[in-house]
Amino acid sequence: MLNDPYSFVCVPHSDITYVFTTAGTTGEPKRIFFTKDEVDHELSWLSYSFMFIDVDRNDVIQIMFAYGRPSWAAGYLVQRAAEELGALVVPAGNMLDYKEQIEFIKEFKTTVICGTPSYILKITREAKKEFELGKLGVRKIILASEPWPESLRVELESSWEAQVYDCYGLTEIGLFAGGECDAKDGLHINELSLLLEVVDPKTGERVEEGEEGELVFTTLDRRGMPLIRYRTRDISYIKNYSCKCGLPFLRIARIRGRIDDMLILGT
Repeated sequence: MLNDPYSFVCVPHSDITYVFTTAGTTGEPKRIFFTKDEVDHELSWLSYSFMFIDVDRNDVIQIMFAYGRPSWAAGYLVQRAAEELGALVVPAGNMLDYKEQIEFIKEFKTTVICGTPSYILKITREAKKEFELGKLGVRKIILASEPWPESLRVELESSWEAQVYDCYGLTEIGLFAGGECDAKDGLHINELSLLLEVVDPKTGERVEEGEEGELVFTTLDRRGMPLIRYRTRDISYIKNYSCKCGLPFLRIARIRGRIDDMLILGT
């Protein structure tokens, strides 16, 4: 995929409308191609996921994902999904300092912040030295693109007096894979678009339900660049009990880390 991404394209090039790059977590960024209908479908699912956590057209959504990297999808996708909701969008990006971000929040009366955990944490720690963040009116913070510990949720919720939610996805499998609901008890996976397996990272064989392993996805509705049993290197497990919210979708625990980060101790 990295050396010749065009070899994975399964439709005429005239049907391809978008090209996005991955973040390059494990090496050089990959080029991933999408048809218009595939992106439209992703936008519908992401807009629906906003409703899981009571985000709607009355909100002002400030996007703190990177816009500078060529074709990085997160900021674009969230902005389009927020527009689908009818919400006011503030595409702030992640190149501003904390004072500029806070000024946007004050000016536009931002109620929802979206961005990477590391950047939002940096902004929070710098801004709370000068501002009472809990009085600014932000009520929801949506984090994505990096794994993060529960201690970060506690710190952000305490600082902003807002609710913090996790969101998970990969550009390769179709951008958005799933996210938390108000119960905050795992990530609801988009089973309409994705078939999920959890496998032993050494053997590739499925593990027992509830056992931790590597996440593997097969795309069900991608025609531009479909993938079969794509190994993500992300570590999680399937939650084998029903969610309090009542949604019937498969749930996984929040991403603990990556295969690349694992240390095996002992013999």
